[in-house]
Amino acid sequence: MPWTFDIREVSAGCYKALATRDSGQSIAKEGFVSVIEELLADVYRAEVDAGTLDSKAAYDITLDFLGTSRWEGRYHEKMFGSWSILDRRDQNKAIHYDGRDFYLMVSKDSKGYSWQGELKKLAKGRCHYFREVVYL
Repeated sequence: MPWTFDIREVSAGCYKALATRDSGQSIAKEGFVSVIEELLADVYRAEVDAGTLDSKAAYDITLDFLGTSRWEGRYHEKMFGSWSILDRRDQNKAIHYDGRDFYLMVSKDSKGYSWQGELKKLAKGRCHYFREVVYL
């Protein structure tokens, strides 16, 4: 697990969010709930800047944030780096990445995908993927 996350609500709706990489690098944010998704975006960019393949960075960070006690990750290197992260308690909650088409899909319930988009969107400042991950 390259990243650990410590998210604390310090007062009503105000959070201190800290991500620490196993190498010792850390990123911290403080503010309203949106700082959590901003932290995830910053961690993603830092991981890609460190040389991690963008799809692998998205997988690792998402699974590290959600945690492996409830979520199960499946990374398929031989299938163009495609991956899935599945909720062990609710089969409708999942994240899928199609490595051949560079396409991410987030599902929160049985109604379909709550977010879909190309992987390259994660590098942009305000990508709703990270918001979806926070609210899974």
